[in-house]
Amino acid sequence: MRSYWQGDMLLSSGPLQGRTTADVVVVGAGFAGLWFAYLASQRGFRVMVLDGEAPGYGASGRNGGLMTGGLALSPRDAVQQWGEGLSVNLYRRVIRAQEAIRQAAARAMGASDLKQDGCLVLPGDHTEWEMLKASAAWLAAHGFPSRLVSGADLPGILKHSWPGGLVYPSDGSWQPMKLVRWLVRAVESRGGTVFGRSLVRDIREESGSVAVRTDRGQVEADYAVLAVNASLGRLIPPLAAAVVPTRGQMLVSEPVDPLPYTWAVSADWGYLYWHQRVDGRIALGGFRNLDVDRESSDTLALNPRIQEALDQWLSDRIVGRPVAVDYRWAGIMGFTPDRLPLVGPWTPRQLVLAGFNGHGSTNTYMAAEHLLHGIVGDEDWLAPLDPRRFD
Repeated sequence: MRSYWQGDMLLSSGPLQGRTTADVVVVGAGFAGLWFAYLASQRGFRVMVLDGEAPGYGASGRNGGLMTGGLALSPRDAVQQWGEGLSVNLYRRVIRAQEAIRQAAARAMGASDLKQDGCLVLPGDHTEWEMLKASAAWLAAHGFPSRLVSGADLPGILKHSWPGGLVYPSDGSWQPMKLVRWLVRAVESRGGTVFGRSLVRDIREESGSVAVRTDRGQVEADYAVLAVNASLGRLIPPLAAAVVPTRGQMLVSEPVDPLPYTWAVSADWGYLYWHQRVDGRIALGGFRNLDVDRESSDTLALNPRIQEALDQWLSDRIVGRPVAVDYRWAGIMGFTPDRLPLVGPWTPRQLVLAGFNGHGSTNTYMAAEHLLHGIVGDEDWLAPLDPRRFD
């Protein structure tokens, strides 16, 4: 089951064979692993990337196609849970990451695949509306861009269903697989190597290095970066409960007339999200809150109940008439108990880059950048992201 984004874009890179060496071996060729490989190769590291499938086969090629610059918690809730200092620190990092990603995406894809029209967040109830207004005040106080929109100013069907919303003007949407392919080529152009069909079976530290073994080969390196997100527990069993696999459902419609707004939209506490592509298709996902038990899964499968609800929402609340669906798929995200990613050393030579809580489009860059800076000694590790906090 491929996503609309993946189509025929999955790279058929061959498996690792035999023994070899690298400065860093990255396990996982999604956004997290590829961003780290990209940044590390810029610093002169010899990088090798291993993936059990193909680059972008997992969540990076199965997501909603949104490029959002926020965190897993709203600004107000982030401050309440993480504290003012950490929240401001992380928000500044992810906004900076978003700009770097936007520049890369502009080189990776044309205007038909990259829209930078902002994202409108719509509240699911009165409590979320109050939270959005508080978040807008916090963002303004710290110089982060956002704009409240009143219900009367919402366009089209939206006007009749919500009291207002919060617009993040720097957000947008894209074709994520085009960025994946661009990153693979960028890493390889700097001497790195990306292998698909190379499932890692064993990781061992010995003689001042780390050995990463697949079915057909082995890499000895100074560091192993584990960027496998929801599969982290397979490689580090003590962290199985720290990154919980969570399935998301997606569909893409037939082309329809232009909507009366160009924003991407996130609604109902983030449980729904959609945007219209330049070709007129609507990409819509979410509703995992309708079947939490079944969606707490690492199995790639469609959920008929959720897909039916998405169909209804598409017709009734987005387009306003029955609409045919041309593509359906599922993807697996990784959620942490505190909604912070795991970034840093598990052992001196095994480093973790996982747990992005459905916000991997930009948080992966932020985390990869911090991990690289920690390795080379440019900055201290952020203690709240320490993967050993769940051990």
